[in-house]
Amino acid sequence: MHDKPCIIITRPREDSEKTAKLLAAHGFDFFIEPAFRAENISDGISKLRSDRSKYDGVIITSKNALRIVADIDQNVKIIALGRATTVLAKDYGFKNVEYAGKNINELCACIKSKCQGKNFCYASGESITKELDVNNCGNSVTRIIVYKTIVSQKFSEEFIVRLKNGDFKGVMFFSTKTAEIFCNILEIEGLKKYINKVVAFCLSNNIAKSIKSYGFEATVFTKNANIDEIIGLIERFRFE
Repeated sequence: MHDKPCIIITRPREDSEKTAKLLAAHGFDFFIEPAFRAENISDGISKLRSDRSKYDGVIITSKNALRIVADIDQNVKIIALGRATTVLAKDYGFKNVEYAGKNINELCACIKSKCQGKNFCYASGESITKELDVNNCGNSVTRIIVYKTIVSQKFSEEFIVRLKNGDFKGVMFFSTKTAEIFCNILEIEGLKKYINKVVAFCLSNNIAKSIKSYGFEATVFTKNANIDEIIGLIERFRFE
């Protein structure tokens, strides 16, 4: 029995279930309402599987791609974007993991300075912010698309009923894209007025900035962008 507020988790279901366990361990109730899901692309995965011996390493900028590569070969060298992805790669059992920075520019600089003359595969989703190629990282990089993102078009009926009843006190956002999707659905379904008593807990300042004027009761963010900090924010917040 939970005696603390109910928090909405908007991550893909597998990630949401892990986050839910952390919330429950701190006494919070939760409701999983994914903003999107990842769908594997079989042709891309088959190509990655058959061609992996051609590359000196695999560049990873997303957790979804990392999961797919882990199912194929945990002995491959991983060039990881972000601390969280680096830690997760090690958790998956990869022995050779290189942290390459917190953004695409740092990733390119890392590859350019440390990995000259090598060939890399960039395992990615369909949509990416910036392409990695010989022009911006100084190496041969082959992009293989291994998954696509399926964006939610509407909320579940149970979620809508509970939102209107005022059951939720907080919502967790782990990316600007997730926040954008969530807020767009609120607009489309005419539910924006129901979030004025909901606090947005964001993994970064950039996420918080993107929704600061949207109408949440408050918008707060972590300094170091990790799951423990966002749980800490929820723990310390004084809900009405």
